[in-house]
Amino acid sequence: MGEIELSEVQLKVLKYLYDSNQEIAQTRGWTSSKIIKRAGVEKREGKAAILYLAESGLVKREVKKLTRSTGYKSKPTDIYKVSEKNSYEVEKFRISNNGLEYIQEKVEQMKITEDLKKMIDEDILKCDTPSYELATELLAKYKTYIDAVKGIYVGWLDTPGVSARVIGEIKNALIAFKTFGYVNNQTNEPQTSVTVQNKNENVNSITMNINLTFEQVREDIKNNGMISDDMEKEILERLEELETISKDRSDKKEKWKKSKGIIEWLLKQGVEIAVKVLPLILKTIAEG
Repeated sequence: MGEIELSEVQLKVLKYLYDSNQEIAQTRGWTSSKIIKRAGVEKREGKAAILYLAESGLVKREVKKLTRSTGYKSKPTDIYKVSEKNSYEVEKFRISNNGLEYIQEKVEQMKITEDLKKMIDEDILKCDTPSYELATELLAKYKTYIDAVKGIYVGWLDTPGVSARVIGEIKNALIAFKTFGYVNNQTNEPQTSVTVQNKNENVNSITMNINLTFEQVREDIKNNGMISDDMEKEILERLEELETISKDRSDKKEKWKKSKGIIEWLLKQGVEIAVKVLPLILKTIAEG
């Protein structure tokens, strides 16, 4: 199937039709009012969602003519058209084959994603105990799937210190991959893969606080005695540039484009600076 992006309400309605398919199929469809009530969505949004799903081919729409002889006892609530006196036409909906395939694909994708999340979380913890065997295992596991891992320079992996360096970079790549929603790219535009480079031989444990404010990061940078004056000035300039981007009214895609230069600069600065600035970039894009 072609890519169809559904809103939360649309997906909820479609998922309900999927779960109730056998029951609905017995009557060859339900009216929109019944579906909306059973699915537990707001009336206007639910109606719009059902119509969109029908237009997209994920839901099958049929118009049924009701008369006294067909068994209705009172005036239908979802009149599509009055055919004649005491005779009405109503719309009935049920999930289509395309809708069934769509939900099944989504369920499978969700399962894969959950399995992937669990595996990455476990491997991030494993990185705290580096070894040659672990380095070869993680490279084999992720180098064809995660761009940042694919780009890691390996060198002589069995040389003392190299395995620890490689595992440190893999850990940073996994954290970045997880932070960006378990995908390599954030938009359809060509992008730079995100790899947080660890320039130290030791494996660092990294925690990123996405609730940091620009002012908090500025103060942290100014009070960090390990950063040179020139580097401090450059970081503060980048923060000012990023804060300007965060305040404009652009959408997420446009903010991502504007932030790419900062990200490219950030990836060259090492873990200590990256973990301070990266959360602000994520926050800036998320507020688009």
